[in-house]
Amino acid sequence: MLRAGMPHAPESEIERNVALRMERQALLTRDNPPMLWVVMDETVVRRPIGGSETMRAQIARLIEEAEAPHIRLQIMPFDAGPHPAMYGPFHIFRFPIPELPDIAYTESLVSGSYFDQRDDVSAFLEALDRMCAQAAPAQTTQAILSRIRKEI
Repeated sequence: MLRAGMPHAPESEIERNVALRMERQALLTRDNPPMLWVVMDETVVRRPIGGSETMRAQIARLIEEAEAPHIRLQIMPFDAGPHPAMYGPFHIFRFPIPELPDIAYTESLVSGSYFDQRDDVSAFLEALDRMCAQAAPAQTTQAILSRIRKEI
């Protein structure tokens, strides 16, 4: 997957990026993990990458992770129509310390951008609110993913 976005990167850079992603995932298994709320477009689990066996395994992992009390996963089904993240994925970081402002982050092919100005972050928060309301409820995520997994 990384190779598709960085076709000319040396293998060492790809390996470094994979290691960073694996380390980031480990945050979710530590004591007192952060809350993670994801609204994932259906295309993410339907795009054929790695073959059927790999895709089924990845969906099974999502189903398992969605059971964790600190993880909320919603699927944005195709039939939900257009939604704010069609411009591209974004992340919002909220901190338990009130003095730290929320931060929004977007990533493109060549760079990432952080937004910490209140008006900018408010636009991302509004988009996320609309997406959460438009996506299938979190309680239905495992059933949706199970159905997709059987279709693959």
